[in-house]
Amino acid sequence: MMAQWLYNRILLAADKENSSMNLDSVLEKVGASKNIQLVESHPCSVSILENCEFFIKPMVKDIICPKNSKIILFSAPGATGKSALAKFISYSKKALLWDLSKEKIANHSFSGMLVESLGTKLFSEFTNGLETGDAVLVIDALDEAEMISGRVAIETLLADLRAVCINSICPNIILCARTETAHFIKEFYSKDANKLEISHYEISFFEETNAIEFIKAKISEKTPVTPATELLIKEQFTVIKQAINGDESAIKSFLGYAPVLEALA
Repeated sequence: MMAQWLYNRILLAADKENSSMNLDSVLEKVGASKNIQLVESHPCSVSILENCEFFIKPMVKDIICPKNSKIILFSAPGATGKSALAKFISYSKKALLWDLSKEKIANHSFSGMLVESLGTKLFSEFTNGLETGDAVLVIDALDEAEMISGRVAIETLLADLRAVCINSICPNIILCARTETAHFIKEFYSKDANKLEISHYEISFFEETNAIEFIKAKISEKTPVTPATELLIKEQFTVIKQAINGDESAIKSFLGYAPVLEALA
């Protein structure tokens, strides 16, 4: 509860300095993978999503966005859709998705992971594609990786990523992490020895329109959404707003929070 309260206060302060952006406008900067295919014995933590999973696009807050960014970093507290976003990007950009929550980083070096996932021939094509915009890599759960593998392993990974993307023409590496880990990543790349331009976006709570669509989509997984259902969803929102006594920031953070919307659905 305290962490969520603090996060709400941070967002309120950020509202004064940062603007919300449509997710599509951010992803326009990213290339798209071409001709990549996993080998049969690829690590369990690596995948390429071929089917579109449930996803409602959130707004994102522009924290930092340098012109020559090489990496895009998405952050948010737990249970706010980081993994869903990582999967969506993997599907929409045909990107290689590396989920660091599934095994220790030490099981595979960065280059070792690529070789074991793609084979030696596609390894070179993929790393070259990260420079030219013809390959995209999404890395999810860096916060969990820090707990599982340790900070030194994360630092080694970040250094490897810098080496492979420092000459990239666009940001083709996407990182997803909790807010605290995102601060560490930014600090790492701000040091002279590791200097690298990265863009940082904070995943926002859902706006009301998207929140309603989220509930409808969740319901439709089990039963059709009727006009009566839509009326009841709106009535839910009305009752909750009254209970929160019109506190706009509290309403936005509560009714825009994915776990709450799942419960309402």
